Amino acid sequence: MIQNENDPTVNGSDPVIKKSESDNEYLHRYDGIYPMEKLIELRKILSDQYEKNKDVWDSRLYEDLMVNDNLCQRYLRRRRGKVELAASLLDSALRWHKEMGITEATDQSFPREFYLANAIYINGEDDQGNILLVIRVSNVFNSPGISPLLKKFIAYQLLKADRLSAAKGSDYGWVEVLDCSEAGVANADVDLLGFINGSLKNYFPAGQKYVLVVDLNWLLTAIKTVAFGWLPASVRRRVKFCTRKNISFYIPPKHQTIYWGSATEVPKDCPTLDELRKAGVVDMSDYEYEKATKFIQKIASQ
Repeated sequence: MIQNENDPTVNGSDPVIKKSESDNEYLHRYDGIYPMEKLIELRKILSDQYEKNKDVWDSRLYEDLMVNDNLCQRYLRRRRGKVELAASLLDSALRWHKEMGITEATDQSFPREFYLANAIYINGEDDQGNILLVIRVSNVFNSPGISPLLKKFIAYQLLKADRLSAAKGSDYGWVEVLDCSEAGVANADVDLLGFINGSLKNYFPAGQKYVLVVDLNWLLTAIKTVAFGWLPASVRRRVKFCTRKNISFYIPPKHQTIYWGSATEVPKDCPTLDELRKAGVVDMSDYEYEKATKFIQKIASQ
């Protein structure tokens, strides 16, 4: 859900919608550029370890790290410029990227139904120009058979948001928008929440600006308590709360209608869930498949 305590944080209380100078400064803050010597040292550590780890490291991420100064800078920022700690973080990240297979994934690696569900997607910007990654909690469907592919899809979208925001420049990042409107206890998937939180904490560079929770109702407050229990107090301050009535405080009106009630565009040539099931990519029973199909059809028809 949010990156870890080594990230810079902002002082303030969670539920109060009041934009302070510290908020504004935080949204624009860039911790500076570490000297090239640190990048050379970091790359030397990685290159020395590559031969023994090349079968378990993601080669595309490794190659990118060897030439992409901004990417190395952002991993250094996650560890306050400490090279050894950044190298350890990257070892975990390189293994995770390889295991998840997300650097080789494309939009067509996932079924049409994932896009039709309109549950997890990138669209729009906040008032500071940061990319929005929207998660509509009520639209997320999970089951044992579909969970591995769904987690890969989530990881793919997280990585996509991170890369899109990095391409805009060092002043920008991305925002995780949790749209809890129309969501109930049945939609509260602690497993997926833990996956998102763990992924950002353990494998991603600096880039996530904050988490914006929209319309958190009383039914989900217990889940909030559980989720917040995983986070140190300093990190919890980066979680913001608002409603549809005052969301303009963070997101301009032109970007609000994009994710409320409208379906995202399905990329061309995406396979169907049934095609992936028949190909053995997902291991879903007939009951699971029928349940998922009905759930997604209901959302797509709204």
